[in-house]
Amino acid sequence: MKRKAILFLLAVIVSAVTMYADNYEFDYAVIDNEKVTTVSAPNITANLVNACKATVTYRNETVVLTSKDGYEFKGFGESGVIIVAHKQNGALRRITIGAVYRGQTIMLVYKRINY
Repeated sequence: MKRKAILFLLAVIVSAVTMYADNYEFDYAVIDNEKVTTVSAPNITANLVNACKATVTYRNETVVLTSKDGYEFKGFGESGVIIVAHKQNGALRRITIGAVYRGQTIMLVYKRINY
């Protein structure tokens, strides 16, 4: 009985955390200063933890973003990936994931889909 209660409580906590996460869909890419819309990219989720901390989850990685001014958030992921997000009206509006891959500078830009 205790095990079922604990599992139920964990399920409620996980769903509550997921409800607060915002979903973002791929909008466009910039590859060596050229805008491209035909790139296939996975959707991401982001969670604004507080005024100076947010998390972004993509693929199997969660990156912690920090902010000094409460407006611009930055964090670093695997293989030199940098993530930048800007807060507007209490939510992260656009998120950019940038990296250098095979000599090309690539930026994936995401827009928030749940308002």
